[in-house]
Amino acid sequence: MYRTAGSTGDRVRAAWTSPAIMLWPLGPAEALPRQARRLLDAALRTLPVGAERVSEALLMVHELASNAAEHGAPPYELRIHHAPEMTTVEVLDGGERFPVLSRHPVPELTLDDVDALELVVLERGRGLVTVAALADGRCGVRPLPGRPGKAVWFAIPRDG
Repeated sequence: MYRTAGSTGDRVRAAWTSPAIMLWPLGPAEALPRQARRLLDAALRTLPVGAERVSEALLMVHELASNAAEHGAPPYELRIHHAPEMTTVEVLDGGERFPVLSRHPVPELTLDDVDALELVVLERGRGLVTVAALADGRCGVRPLPGRPGKAVWFAIPRDG
């Protein structure tokens, strides 16, 4: 089931069903990271996701939205699929240039070392490595069926 969710401040105006997909159009490009973080934060507050996972998810969606703004093309969209065991977050864009995800071993990173993590994210070209590390490799890119573009995604397991 797909639901389009509106947003008022930080409140999400849609109820989850399980499994459910919520989606929001995003834009303009310069606002993508901020919009994506705000919407994901509000959505995750309605789910059984712990504070550390929320922090990690916000960092990851910020990176994906920043990449979409810099390397992708409109239209932009945030899509969240919630199932009982996993929540998948996707940033979609209309660009046909796909990111190259590293096949090298993913370094182990946690939010315990925030300074080092911010340094990694600020270095150009390292954001997807950070996403892969925080998502324990549960991330990827896929073409959009029936239209130009791609979805870059990560998944977080349910807490508990």
